[in-house]
Amino acid sequence: MLPKAEGGHGCGDIRLQDLIFRKVTVPEYMRLPDSRAVAMTCLTGSAARQSVEKRQPVRVRGDGLKLESQEE
Repeated sequence: MLPKAEGGHGCGDIRLQDLIFRKVTVPEYMRLPDSRAVAMTCLTGSAARQSVEKRQPVRVRGDGLKLESQEE
């Protein structure tokens, strides 16, 4: 069971503050994503929505700058 952390929604708990504002050693799975990873997450969501609307596959280009419909 995880220990209860103090803090509220507006300021985050101490562990989150340490991750963002202090240089603490954390396991790989807890590291914050870089800006490219965040952008790719947004594009993946947009591609999924576009794919559903168009009823066809949509590909996110490798550089993450464009969504492309795939004609079959």
